[in-house]
Amino acid sequence: MLPGALLLALAIVPGFVPGFGPVGAVVTGASTAPVREDRESLQAYLLRLRTQRDLILGAMRGQVDGLVEDLEGHATSRDMPGMDSARAKLVQLGPEAAPLLVEKLDPGTSPTDPERLRAGAIALVLAELQAEAITQKVLEIAQSGSIEGRQNAIRVLAASPDPDRAAPVLVGIYRAGFPELRPMALTALARLSAPIAREALEEAIGDARPEVVRAALDALAAAKNASLSNRILRITATPGDAFRVLDSLLDWYRAVAESVDAAHVAALVKLAGDPSAPAKERARVLEVLPRFAKKFDADVKKSLRAIAESPAREMREGALVVLVLAGDKNARRELLQEFDDRITRNDGYAPAYEERGNIYYRIGDYKEAVSDYLLAVRYSAEDLRARRDTAYIGLARCYARMGKLKEAAKTIENAPLTAEQLSGLKGDPAFAKLVEDPKYREIFKIR
Repeated sequence: MLPGALLLALAIVPGFVPGFGPVGAVVTGASTAPVREDRESLQAYLLRLRTQRDLILGAMRGQVDGLVEDLEGHATSRDMPGMDSARAKLVQLGPEAAPLLVEKLDPGTSPTDPERLRAGAIALVLAELQAEAITQKVLEIAQSGSIEGRQNAIRVLAASPDPDRAAPVLVGIYRAGFPELRPMALTALARLSAPIAREALEEAIGDARPEVVRAALDALAAAKNASLSNRILRITATPGDAFRVLDSLLDWYRAVAESVDAAHVAALVKLAGDPSAPAKERARVLEVLPRFAKKFDADVKKSLRAIAESPAREMREGALVVLVLAGDKNARRELLQEFDDRITRNDGYAPAYEERGNIYYRIGDYKEAVSDYLLAVRYSAEDLRARRDTAYIGLARCYARMGKLKEAAKTIENAPLTAEQLSGLKGDPAFAKLVEDPKYREIFKIR
């Protein structure tokens, strides 16, 4: 397939039909004369093609350079909306602009922050344009550029329209073992459909080193790739393997929730019930299970009931939360009974309301959670020994989950939180819409 710029140039060359060459160029028998004429004709067309391509690139260069300057200007002032706008305008120019942009993909060995941001933005543009014409240049940067240039090139190759050329280079980068590049190479491979990409990921999943397995799982999660589901099931079904890569394993399950089948659900429940692991780790497995509640069968519910009998509080509560979210009304009463009793014994005790609010939040009953968090805030103001920050955070989370962004933002602004706490809330999934919204992102000290 010819790249867009070349096809555009060919389109204005009289007599050219893409895919067939010049009209009227006919090879007849074994005679050498027609072949020579055909070659001469092709050379003429290619010369005209190169001329037209150069004219197109020349005409675009000023516009491209202007937008790149805008991009760097916004990067210098940390104007992210401005960068987004300049990047969108570059994308609108189409794949014909890619040969002019690829020159700026590598920021060099000692880039300034604006140069680094500009190069990263250009990588995003090139990934979106998916221009086959620049594949060779991107491959060269991926293999021999600066570290940041190679990282940018890998991002572009993850969306390559020529996966059969991109994948072998990415496999080579993965196998070279550079810590700055290996995870990115695996993530790119997880997005490509080439057979060699799948083979490399399967190799990484089966590696004896936990850090390599984690990188592979992270890559598959980032790409929402469930193609190695059967191989990952073997990890989940082996507690010794599963718990040493638990964070990445659970992230993969969250990313591909729609592809998780009954066998995986059963393996996760069994993993949560494994007595060889600490209760804290097993409780984290329970946290991912509500996503698959529709796939629970009688055996799964029976196993969760058994876990709910655990003497460890986090296990008991975790299992009951899962059962509540799966529609078990008896589990809801059991879960809340302890907290109701505690409040009955001491009606003005702020922590008791906050703890019950936390439970309501976990089962998605945000309205009841808001009531408890408001009482916790009220009573904590009257008790110098009580913490107030966590109740405010819980209240803000509820408002955010309910779509009440204004109330959530106001609650965070009124909360007695440190700058470090505010910054830490940026990564909380409950506040994702607040972080994305220009009206509210300032409350997290985002610049």
